Amino acid sequence: MNEIIDWFDTLSLNKDPKFRLMTFTEPNLSFELLNDPADETKLIRIKFDLECRPQSATDDKEYFMDILAEKDELIRIKEGLKDELSKYPERNPTV
Repeated sequence: MNEIIDWFDTLSLNKDPKFRLMTFTEPNLSFELLNDPADETKLIRIKFDLECRPQSATDDKEYFMDILAEKDELIRIKEGLKDELSKYPERNPTV
């Protein structure tokens, strides 16, 4: 989850993220920056796949939602993700 937090943080600073497309081990969700990171308003596509698609989904169609977010919204998203992550502290393996 830290990667997506960093991704939104980078976007809020109008910097180019390491990856324009954020995907994960579980490919149910992905986030893609569709415009220039220097633009004040970012166009982000959230794609839904596998179990995150509607029950009526077909394989020949993509399921996504586009959002427009400015700096304040990107910071709120980042902080919200950090708050959620804090509920699940990192576990250290015991020997």
